[in-house]
Amino acid sequence: MPEVDLLTGDIDGDNEVTLFDFGQLVASFGALAGEPDYNVDADLDGDGEITLWDFAWLVTNFGEIGDE
Repeated sequence: MPEVDLLTGDIDGDNEVTLFDFGQLVASFGALAGEPDYNVDADLDGDGEITLWDFAWLVTNFGEIGDE
């Protein structure tokens, strides 16, 4: 199976940064690692919390589509 690099901001794993990713980030916004609402895939900067920095990463690549 070929290795695929996903775009930063692609939370749902479809290799596109769309409103579906935005919805998942919003659903976990403010959550810390270990809390029920925390989504590790939405922690785009890997700091253990879902913040505006993660939102900034998503916005940077919003609308982008990765290689198929």
